[in-house]
Amino acid sequence: MFKPKKEMAQKVKFVINVEKPQFNLQYLSKDSQMLLASKKNCMITFFQFQLPHDTFGQDLKYVYKICFNKLECFVAPMNIDLQNNNAFWLDQDQINKKYFKTKEGEEEDEYETREGLLLRIITSNKVFFNYTQYKLAFCETDFSKEVDMELNQSSDDSDEDATAPIKKTNTADFETQRAEHMKKMIIQQNQAEFWRDEPRINGLSIKADELISYADSTSFRVFRNVMEFIILLISSSRIKLKALELQKEMLNELKRVSKKGFIQKIQDKIHDREKIMTKRKSNIEYSIRKGSFFLTKDESPFVHISLNDMKGIHTVYDDESTDYILQMKTLEVANLIEKGSEYGMILTKLVQESLAAQQQDNLMFYMRTHSYHVQGVTSAAHKWKVFESFEFKLAPIVIKLTEDIYHKFYEYAFQEKVDSKKFKDKESLLFPKMKDGKKVGGKMVNKILRELGWRFNDDIR
Repeated sequence: MFKPKKEMAQKVKFVINVEKPQFNLQYLSKDSQMLLASKKNCMITFFQFQLPHDTFGQDLKYVYKICFNKLECFVAPMNIDLQNNNAFWLDQDQINKKYFKTKEGEEEDEYETREGLLLRIITSNKVFFNYTQYKLAFCETDFSKEVDMELNQSSDDSDEDATAPIKKTNTADFETQRAEHMKKMIIQQNQAEFWRDEPRINGLSIKADELISYADSTSFRVFRNVMEFIILLISSSRIKLKALELQKEMLNELKRVSKKGFIQKIQDKIHDREKIMTKRKSNIEYSIRKGSFFLTKDESPFVHISLNDMKGIHTVYDDESTDYILQMKTLEVANLIEKGSEYGMILTKLVQESLAAQQQDNLMFYMRTHSYHVQGVTSAAHKWKVFESFEFKLAPIVIKLTEDIYHKFYEYAFQEKVDSKKFKDKESLLFPKMKDGKKVGGKMVNKILRELGWRFNDDIR
């Protein structure tokens, strides 16, 4: 007798609409405080998903969704004592600022970088946060299929056996079938670690539509610290949570065992390390459809970074190894100090005359890394990060960098001015001096590049 297949049940547990919300995030150990706010509204929804044959709700999936309309992100000064609970909030006058009408008839707010002591670093028209959590870390029973409790096996004959051979068709179809076949084999062999066909890992997804940012170096550091703290909360990384406590001990270890001896011992540990595939523990994804980032100095922007279709994925595994992927379709960097001159664009994509070359470079920037940790030399508690692979792809680009904008970048990155004594002429920006006072340039640079595998017909001048 034919039985209709049951569908997965989705239930909305609650919906909360928050008018003019404010969320204060603090990373106490790094004196960092960030405020997420909206002058309109924020929708918080809690979903519960139940597999077709999970009658008693033993193996549920939970999804929390937060949608911001007109999100604003503020950071507080780093010299505030957070231990005494000095949390910053926007007052009613700041929240109730009137909007002005645009040509399209929509209401917009003028961008002001400061609200009292708070600095506004990000605004976005719409931002979505999705957090996924599973009730069980693993489950031997697959409730997505009807199960015979006596035989403890699936009675659904319509599912294909992953061990069956693949029928060869054309090349494209065969590759697709092989990928699906491998996926089914992995799921069947590790079914307890999957919820239907999804790995049971905590996941956070952040999607922004159009985003504008003005940030000086201090504000950016606060933002980075708070985001790092959020990653720690999602991944529950024991190594990272203890990193602050162990950092001084690890530096002392490096001083005690000479640099050369330390590197040799770490390389031996890397060589002895077995490659063990472990399951994913957490996954964080973020994407920006269209972004504009302004780097500022003394509340005045000097560089404009614009990008489209940016996506990042940060995956943490049980053995604390990590995968990181960052890609973007387009990226441009404009010089706002020398705007309008031939040096107005710092970075642009090289225009390709060949149509084949244009089609080949769909992504302008792509980076992927895989890293893990090895034990220290003097203590097993010390965990040193090792990059197993580092993949970097960049489409052909044009870079125009002047000395003035270089100084601005230097001050932004290191929060100190360039020492003019070190840079007596423009050439010394590219070719620094060695200990004996000789300038590294010409044939010496060519020699160094050859040792690194580079080849040039002419000497670099």
